[in-house]
Amino acid sequence: DRDVTGVQTCALPISPAGSAEPACRFLSPHQAAVIEAATRRLAPAPDIDPQKHVVAFVDCLLSVFDLTHAEGPVRQRVTDLRDQYTRGIALLDQQAGGDFTAIPRLCQELIMSRSQVAPFASLLFDHIVEAIYAAPRCAGKLPRNRPKSPTRRTRAFR
Repeated sequence: DRDVTGVQTCALPISPAGSAEPACRFLSPHQAAVIEAATRRLAPAPDIDPQKHVVAFVDCLLSVFDLTHAEGPVRQRVTDLRDQYTRGIALLDQQAGGDFTAIPRLCQELIMSRSQVAPFASLLFDHIVEAIYAAPRCAGKLPRNRPKSPTRRTRAFR
């Protein structure tokens, strides 16, 4: 599928059990839970629930291309992103002593502030911002209470 700008889109898959939880195509359930927990530490938002949307966005980003048909820079970029996420999630688990999602929030925040985690935290934060504010290219329906882009607000005052 393509959106009106011609960019490839992908709808969020629904899990086979028919629940509202999206089924991930690249991330394992544990990896998705780690991304969700890390997102809560990097961008806590009590008035909206972007965490599941961020997980779906990241999963779509990592699974949008079938690498058997991708060539050149696209293939390399997707491969690099997949490696960065796989290593970053493993690092969070390792720093937590096994399971990042099983430790208290304060411990998660301390781990997210460590210099070894900074490159992954930066990558994830960039994708959090894209998932929340960018045009919904990889994300089916967005939450109704999704915040407006800061650029939309500033344009109104020009």
